[in-house]
Parts: sequence; C-alpha cells; structure tokens
Amino acid sequence: MPEAIESEIREFEHRVRTPIAFALDESVRVETDSQRIALQSVTRAALANVAKHAAATRVSVRLRSTLGVTTLEIEDNGRGFDAELPLDKGHIGLNGMRRRVEMLGGELRVASRCGGPTTITASLHSWSPEDDPAEPLAGRALARGRRSAASERDVAMLAAGTA
Repeated sequence: MPEAIESEIREFEHRVRTPIAFALDESVRVETDSQRIALQSVTRAALANVAKHAAATRVSVRLRSTLGVTTLEIEDNGRGFDAELPLDKGHIGLNGMRRRVEMLGGELRVASRCGGPTTITASLHSWSPEDDPAEPLAGRALARGRRSAASERDVAMLAAGTA
C-alpha cells in the first residue's frame, strides 16, 4: 500500500516541483484491493487538486492506522476555499473522492477556508471475517447505514474510476 501512495507522491513532485513530506505509520494494513485502489485514487485526486488550484509551497501526506481504521490525510498550505459551500459539478475531484471512500463504508472529510490550509482526510475501517464474508465491503457499508455495491469487483471498478 505505501508503495502506491509513494508512487503518486513521486509523480506529483516530478510534475509540480513541490516537495511532499510523507509520514507513514508502519502498522498500516489495508486488507482489500478495493481499499488500496481507493486510497491511491484519493491521493492522486487530492494532489491533482493541489497542483491545479492551491498554489501551495508545502504539502504533507500521512498514512496511519489506529483502532481498526486506516486514515489518509493530505494537507497543503495553499490558498484554500470555502469548504462550507455545497459541492457542485465543478468539484468533480472532491465528489469522486467522497464517492469512492463512502462506497467502501468510509468517510471523507474536507477542511479548508479561504487563505488555506486545506486538509483532505479519508478514513476506511478494516475488514474482518466477522463482516459478511461473501461481500466484505458491501457488508461493512451496510452496517454503517450506507448504500453499497453488489460486489467487490464493482467497488474496485468504481474506486479505480472505471465504473
């Protein structure tokens, strides 16, 4: 999992020439391909937003796990935006990130204000055998009261942006 995030960071640093501080909790464990794909996709979309909109000089990416929750946090010191305004069609990246994470029963939080900073936080709960073994991600999402995909294949396709 960290390799996928590091790959996105290297690509961003090469393209934008803004260094990223990457902090990795060595205990991070992501059990499913869908979770790995979603976290990599969130990283890619968040860094694309930084490159396109933020004019940031500092970016940090943190990946950690605590109490069965894997959390990815991307923060920049850029110009920010009013995160209280509803997301519309012009926020395709943020809407896509939220959709990918929520499809897996997780949560995406966006904290920003005009003048910055901006922090994107994606949290995914660990899957365990106690969850519905036939549909691990769908079972977790249903337990949290959210709609879910019919199969992990569908979830993985959505997370990758191919659905």
